[in-house]
Amino acid sequence: MGSSTAPVSERLDDALRVARLFQRASTELNGDQDDLGALLVSLALEVTPACTWAGITAVRPSAHGGRTPMTLAVSDPLVAEIDRVQFTVGEGPFLGHFPDRSGRVSSPDLATETRWPRLRQYLVSKTPVRSLVSVVVWRTTTRLTMYAATPKAFDDNGTGVADLFAAHAHVLADRIDDSRRASQMEQALAGAREIGAAVGVVMVTEAIPANEAFLVLRRTSQDRNIKLRDVAAHVVETGRVPQAAAPTKENP
Repeated sequence: MGSSTAPVSERLDDALRVARLFQRASTELNGDQDDLGALLVSLALEVTPACTWAGITAVRPSAHGGRTPMTLAVSDPLVAEIDRVQFTVGEGPFLGHFPDRSGRVSSPDLATETRWPRLRQYLVSKTPVRSLVSVVVWRTTTRLTMYAATPKAFDDNGTGVADLFAAHAHVLADRIDDSRRASQMEQALAGAREIGAAVGVVMVTEAIPANEAFLVLRRTSQDRNIKLRDVAAHVVETGRVPQAAAPTKENP
């Protein structure tokens, strides 16, 4: 995290303010990862007075085995258009190299920016955006970028708040991911227990060993196009394997 020249008391106030906001956010989300991007954008506008627009961008695996940048959430259609231009020209804060150890990228005055000439030309000539700061908010593939309408809007204290924001966002995203994984694991375990119980029922009713009983369940699942867990639930509830659908007779 970069250093700030703001007084210690001011930095402490910022730290406590950001912490309170994220504490509130963690209760509002209730483990719903789909809402995380929109919430982070909203919090960015609330926690950083200089921020006028904000957006979340990420890299996801593509269908062809590559990696595709995409926009996850924006505070305004302007940000979605900035992302579109950034992805099209192949340069910008989301696509560049990040020499700062925190992964933070900032441009205090876009009029003098030299790293992204094509994006800079678009921003200065076509939008009211004049400065930005971008931070990693989850792992290395998801970024929050904050934009301002005035040059040097994000001073040392502003970028310090952005770093605090990123740190809290990491923690919140990890908690949500852990919750999602735990939920999936619990569902998987519940399914495994039900399938195991169904195997036992088939072993008894058909007088066959466990491996053959499991094959009966799997074959039924495939033949009837029903999830294996649903077949197992039927067996446990009724004591019988679902019968295959009768073939449809052709009209003569």
